[in-house]
Amino acid sequence: MRQIATAIDRIVVPPAPCNYIGITFSRDGSYLYFVRADAGDSTGTTSLYQVSVLGGDPRKILDHVPSPITLSPDGSRVAFIRGDPAHHENDVMIARIDGAEVKKLAARPWTSTYGDDGPAWSPDGKRIVVEAVGLDTGDMPFLVEVNTQDGSEKRIGSGSWGAVSQVAWLPDGTGLLMAAADEAAGWFFQLWFVPYPLGEPRKISADPNNYSGMSVSVDGRVALTLQSDWLSTIWTAPKNDPQRAAPITDGKFDGFSGLAWAGGNTIVFGTRDWDIWSVGADGRNRKLLTVGENNNRWPCVPRDGRAVFFESWRNDVGAIWRMDIDGGNVRLVVKERGGVGQISCTPDGQWLLYPTGSGMRRVRFDGTSSAEWSGKVSGPLAVSPDGTRIAGPYYDAARSKMVINVIPFQGGEAERTFDVPPGTGRSRLFLRWTPDGRALSYIATTGETSNIWIQPIAGGPPRQSTTFKEDQI
Repeated sequence: MRQIATAIDRIVVPPAPCNYIGITFSRDGSYLYFVRADAGDSTGTTSLYQVSVLGGDPRKILDHVPSPITLSPDGSRVAFIRGDPAHHENDVMIARIDGAEVKKLAARPWTSTYGDDGPAWSPDGKRIVVEAVGLDTGDMPFLVEVNTQDGSEKRIGSGSWGAVSQVAWLPDGTGLLMAAADEAAGWFFQLWFVPYPLGEPRKISADPNNYSGMSVSVDGRVALTLQSDWLSTIWTAPKNDPQRAAPITDGKFDGFSGLAWAGGNTIVFGTRDWDIWSVGADGRNRKLLTVGENNNRWPCVPRDGRAVFFESWRNDVGAIWRMDIDGGNVRLVVKERGGVGQISCTPDGQWLLYPTGSGMRRVRFDGTSSAEWSGKVSGPLAVSPDGTRIAGPYYDAARSKMVINVIPFQGGEAERTFDVPPGTGRSRLFLRWTPDGRALSYIATTGETSNIWIQPIAGGPPRQSTTFKEDQI
């Protein structure tokens, strides 16, 4: 904590092996409330804690609080967003500040869900503003207000964005401030003012940085946000000596939104600028493939390396597109009204699989034979080298934990199930098959350092493949 007048910093809660999600002052400034996920907790449970601003032992208030919280104007109640896997919905929850009387105020199905960046309780206590998405907006987030008395919902304005960070009310209730990303700014997070109850949102910053989170001072004269930037480069290593890893690019956002081998010695990758590039494995011959269309990510390349499939938001429609490996012959493969998640393709290039707002779908490479795919996996998928099996993360509700399932390509029940190891919960679980099809690789992050681990399909404990001492993958 920093005292603004003196610029003196002090540690309120000592360092610990955990992650923090949101920090909130009590209304009288005596306490801090924060959400914590302990690194050693395999269940992934996140809990709300209270601690004095002077320090001391934090006190647990409530379990299963996965989003930042907001306090009612009198400080007697707390609101947050909680997922309900059993009913496939996200809920706006409220509770007393001591953790009692927890109840669901409003709910949205996962196909048009609430965001988990944190709600904002209005100064008059009558409404809670939260991010939402819906099929009617092409899976683009917008703001809604939830009535604190009856849970009824109403959209605020007509604005929608590519992503929204935490929202903060002005003290007089005349509007909200937030960081949000839109196409006009290249999908970078800029600062926005949203008038309330009427008026069109307007951007109040214009620079090449990103902003995250928002807080407003009690008198409404000062806003606090986090300005951030991302630096990422692509590295390669000999398969039998991963410690000889070295960077082959020096860009700012390389690989940020996808990475794929394209046969031979070519690598295809997405950037935070939402472009897709190719580069040689030696770092030479870097080439922009998506010229003039910076709404692209998650490239997927079949084994022959002749074509690139990728997700794109061009024309404001979530869709899968195809192009030749040199960036030419671009054409639409399939549209999805609710948007498309990360694409996986079979090694022979005949099939594409991808998540949508309603589940998983499988489609032919030419856009024909599109149909739902049923299997106990979610999120990014990995197709085995022989094309017969699919691996992916899955939330096991019976065990209240994430697992890795290996399922036949046709779908159905899991052939093999592995526990998700510690360190993989900080980001989405990206799986890759080893070329011989005998194991899965994944990334685990401990502290601020990532390493690659290998899980044999035949069973047994995973083994660590790399021993990096710094940076994240």
